[in-house]
Amino acid sequence: MLLRLAWRNIWRNKRRTIITASSIAFAVLFCGFMGAIQEGSWDHMINNVVSSYTGHLQIHQKGYWDNPSINDLMPMDGELTSVKELSEDIETVVPRLESFALVSTGDKTRGAMVIGINPDLEDDFSNIRDKVTKGSYLNSSDDGVLIGDRLGELIDAVPGDTIFMISQGYHGVNAAGKYPIRGYVHFPNPQFNKGAIITHIDQAQYFYGAEGLISALVVKARTLNSEADISEAIKQKLDTSRYEVMTYQELMPELIKSKQIDASGNYIIFFVLYMIIAFGIFGTVLMMLKEREYEFGVLMSIGLDKTKLFMMVWLELIILATIGVVVGIFIAYGVSYYFHVNPIVLTGEFADAMENFEFDPIMPASINPRIFITQAIIVYFICVAIIIFPYLHVRKLQPVKAMRA
Repeated sequence: MLLRLAWRNIWRNKRRTIITASSIAFAVLFCGFMGAIQEGSWDHMINNVVSSYTGHLQIHQKGYWDNPSINDLMPMDGELTSVKELSEDIETVVPRLESFALVSTGDKTRGAMVIGINPDLEDDFSNIRDKVTKGSYLNSSDDGVLIGDRLGELIDAVPGDTIFMISQGYHGVNAAGKYPIRGYVHFPNPQFNKGAIITHIDQAQYFYGAEGLISALVVKARTLNSEADISEAIKQKLDTSRYEVMTYQELMPELIKSKQIDASGNYIIFFVLYMIIAFGIFGTVLMMLKEREYEFGVLMSIGLDKTKLFMMVWLELIILATIGVVVGIFIAYGVSYYFHVNPIVLTGEFADAMENFEFDPIMPASINPRIFITQAIIVYFICVAIIIFPYLHVRKLQPVKAMRA
């Protein structure tokens, strides 16, 4: 009975009901779409970063990440060979050997990071073959190197030239050699372009006197948000006193912090918008209570107790909020889905800046249901907070005074 009465009551003043429900729907639509664009854009950028080099997870010798050293390598055998089978969410696992060396051609010398890779596995991981801008990619038994395109310009080296490298190898052995340059490669990271040398992992292990050793085992997940489950599965099988398993959040805390700072700006906008909506709902409730005091007095005088009267008013507010929330979520999801399939294409300087880092200049929207459900929860929380006023009003209401009002 109370539900039927509440439903009829909200449509007694259709204009007020439509305006209030529309304001709630707009708030859910606006906040939901903004949240979807923000999360979708960040997920796209992070996925670009982790897919191009860092990976969703990395496994190192214990303590290596805090103090990378050529002496803290780990053998690619035993437990590490079966990492890919530890989770169905793992797409690719690639071994790397990374260290530093002085490189020179003629009288030009520069410090560089030497990265030993498995050419086939690395191409599956990051499509590095497509990043070769001059020359050719490494083959499965290549003794040459790829160099960052900017590094090639700095040391006046082109594909076909010979590059000399000198460094300190594993446990202090001398590391020196000369290698033919197979091609230029362009990385998303400008620092890599100025100081990275790619070679076959077997060649890097021989150069550093570290046969069979690697510095990192990089894991690429099938989806962006599955790294925590993969990390847990790996930690249950590996000896964590010997190895460290780190997700991209731990590897790139600055990137995650930037995402959080960007999100905090949106929270301020959301707060202001929902405060406006809260006052709009409160005004509607206030007018409704004032206009219907005579009605409430009559209902109480014929035997409707205050608890049921309050429940009726509460149901009216909940129905009103539900209409607005459902309509808002439906429209927000539809709009977000459209921009998920057809991302916003950026132009101008901002697009150029993103392309310089090899990010696609697009802003796709996320269709994660959590974004839209959160908006519904916030609206209902506002309604729960506002309902305190009708409760106090009904509790103090006297039938005789109400009917005289």
